[in-house]
Amino acid sequence: MKRKWAQLTLEQTLGVPAPRPPLRLLRPVGAPRVPTGNRPLVVELFCGIGGWAEGSRRAGLETVLAVDCDMALLRIHKANHPRCTQCQMVLGPRSEADLVRLIRAHVPPGRAWHLHGSPPCQRISCASAMRGRKSTEEGMGLVLWYLALVLRLDPPTWSMEEVGHAQLTGALAMARQLRPDAVDFVPSLCMGEYGVPQHRKRCIAGTPRVVRRLRGAAELRAPPPALRDVVAPPPGAAVC
Repeated sequence: MKRKWAQLTLEQTLGVPAPRPPLRLLRPVGAPRVPTGNRPLVVELFCGIGGWAEGSRRAGLETVLAVDCDMALLRIHKANHPRCTQCQMVLGPRSEADLVRLIRAHVPPGRAWHLHGSPPCQRISCASAMRGRKSTEEGMGLVLWYLALVLRLDPPTWSMEEVGHAQLTGALAMARQLRPDAVDFVPSLCMGEYGVPQHRKRCIAGTPRVVRRLRGAAELRAPPPALRDVVAPPPGAAVC
């Protein structure tokens, strides 16, 4: 029987963590733009091209920091939200200290702000879960890290959008039991009921008063638009 040999990395040989990748910022963090007015500020994690930032803009909020690991997506985010700082960072426990410093640099003390996160959902979606238990557990890692980050930072308001999964709702139920003042969630919400042109269902978690308003405010409900209403991009949008 042939024995398989695995090449060890230098970090594994020495028993030390791998060096952190350098931060790449589309706006220098040393000079974050000073927010104007008194609008609540938004920090968006796992931001992608900025769907949440656009919704925040329409709601009268100002996104000051957006973080993702994909620079191509961040460049589209920058094109649509040029006044925001975009940062390329692999989010998780190893980069948390750097992330907290970034947030503190962009949110002045005493300023109202909102933290939003959409951790990657591919590994906890139904399709991925069928491929094996390990992929689901790996996918839950960033979700649990984000929930712990929320409780550590204790922002005035926060939110998370994810695919529904038994492990996810179980973790949220436990967090709500421990911190009913800080955590609430809706296990399954159809986005088509809120004016989004799709019938995708999502688990929404966040600050209890935010979740209660999402559940009960009739003015937030709207029929999904027809294709002819969304086929043309809005003025100022960057199309890639």
